[in-house]
Amino acid sequence: LKTPLVAHLSKWIAPDAIEVPAKFVILYLLMQTLDKSTFGVLSIAMLIFSYHSLAQFGVVDWLVYELPKKYSRSEDMNALVQGSASFSFINQALISVLLILLIILSNSDSLLIFACAVYLLQSLFYSIYLHQSLILRYQYKFNFVLNLRIVFSVTRFFLELMSLVFFDIYVFLLVEAFIFLIPIIFLKLSNNSQIKFSLTKEKYIDFFKKGFPFFIVVCLAIITIQL
Repeated sequence: LKTPLVAHLSKWIAPDAIEVPAKFVILYLLMQTLDKSTFGVLSIAMLIFSYHSLAQFGVVDWLVYELPKKYSRSEDMNALVQGSASFSFINQALISVLLILLIILSNSDSLLIFACAVYLLQSLFYSIYLHQSLILRYQYKFNFVLNLRIVFSVTRFFLELMSLVFFDIYVFLLVEAFIFLIPIIFLKLSNNSQIKFSLTKEKYIDFFKKGFPFFIVVCLAIITIQL
């Protein structure tokens, strides 16, 4: 029985059928084309993207909890999403600068410095894209988001594949750095981007307080998994 909930969920997770196999193929190519040392350096840098959400201090998790309530009450969601986007961007930008400085001061390999900078930049763009997707999701624009994610997944796979087959790891990393600009620009051109950065000191503190309990839960979950 196909209920509206099932229909909405299927549209939200359907692009994973493309994204997951595509990531597996790219990872396999990286393992085959790179030497062990280079692949190890790249794997370390990729961890930055894996854990970048910690820099949001739980605000996005709180946002996912809060937006359905806003929608059910027919309240404006834009201010909330824009505040969360601003909060996350500020934190990630500051932490990115500090991390790059620490990596440089530690006399790390030049590839490691470049790769870390790439995934820090990718995390910043992804945060913007994530907030754009969230507000569209809770405006129930599932068909638009579905088409966007499918086109983006195919485009990303093609660009990453071409960079590895015809070029080298540095071109691949350049693709990785700016890949999320594709959906961001598309959303802007299609007038579906509603993210504007605006945040006062008081709002920043308020977002931190609201997100911090979720941040603690996420940290505990990560620690538990590692045990």
